[in-house]
Amino acid sequence: MTNSQNGKSRKELEEEFRRGLVLDAAELLFAETGFDGATVSEIAERSELAKGSLYQIFKSKQEIIDAIVDRKVQDMKSTLAGIFSLQIGPSEKLFKVMEAKLRGIWRNRGFARLFISEFHGFNWYMETRSFESCRSTVKDMLVSLETLVIDAQKAGEIRDDIPHTMVLASMGGISNAVIHLWLRSDPDTDINIEDAVKQARGIFLNGVRPVAGGSNE
Repeated sequence: MTNSQNGKSRKELEEEFRRGLVLDAAELLFAETGFDGATVSEIAERSELAKGSLYQIFKSKQEIIDAIVDRKVQDMKSTLAGIFSLQIGPSEKLFKVMEAKLRGIWRNRGFARLFISEFHGFNWYMETRSFESCRSTVKDMLVSLETLVIDAQKAGEIRDDIPHTMVLASMGGISNAVIHLWLRSDPDTDINIEDAVKQARGIFLNGVRPVAGGSNE
């Protein structure tokens, strides 16, 4: 039987639902215990599934974490598509991309700590896994960001004497600096995400925008 709203059968919808349960439970457990500290049995228990049922969905713990990463990459892809469609200038779109990254890491900071401590960061993980589909998606996103930088330079919103690769590097450097401060802080530390976003915006935009009536040097 097919669901008329999305073209998926009842069985497919149930499998999708159970898959989501496993990924949600595993992400929380990994954040608490680390990747090596979590067992498939514990993930199944958190998911309220029998261990055998879990293995029908995922063949291994590594396959689960790969699926979590893939889901996050696809979420970011969807977020960027929404930003690119906004009727705002290209430099504002660039900052909104940085803001989306900061807010995304903030929401998932427990899992982000896992990646920093156990996998040496997202880029290293992607390079060491057979993850061609995700690498391709990330590459496409970077190409889109480079296009935004070039458009912003043509529009006079960003200094044209800065190579577009340097602009992207500054975006990454600023956001990564904020993220590392978060991840190194005590989990109970009261951090204001809105202040962090505002500060990152000021540092980035003030550093790359042309100086009105003056030299950019």
